[in-house]
Amino acid sequence: MGKILRTVFATIACAIALASCSNKECFDNQNTLPLAGFYSMQTQSQITVDSLTIYGIGAKGDANLLDNGSASSIYMPMPISGDNASFVFHYNATKLNHIELNDTLTIYYNSYPKFVSNECGAIYNYEVKDFTCTNHLIDSVSIPTMEFNNIDIEVIKIYFRTE
Repeated sequence: MGKILRTVFATIACAIALASCSNKECFDNQNTLPLAGFYSMQTQSQITVDSLTIYGIGAKGDANLLDNGSASSIYMPMPISGDNASFVFHYNATKLNHIELNDTLTIYYNSYPKFVSNECGAIYNYEVKDFTCTNHLIDSVSIPTMEFNNIDIEVIKIYFRTE
């Protein structure tokens, strides 16, 4: 019986030690995915844009981030290798469904690894050098912070013409 109790206590002690040493940051967001919010230029309030398709130029298969859907914000993944990322906004609403009305947002950046911890390794951050955007239905873009990291906050504001 004594051997069993010692084994049980040793197991519990190991479990407590492992739980106290676990690094919570490894369970937090380990990807740097810039979050863009959509706003009305006229009211400056956040809006939901419907009938919208967004895709990245040069992304693997030019995969859609949003396919003819509605959104008030979207994560915009940027490649680690390279120095820019371009995103096309195509409006699928009947009167706006013309390729010449597409808007393209291009962000120019430097990416660099940032060490998190031995347990979690490194993540990539992005230092924004510049950005450009066409102005068909997008009025303007604001990037208040010029560094994107893995903190899950909105770092890009896209202002649409709503009137």
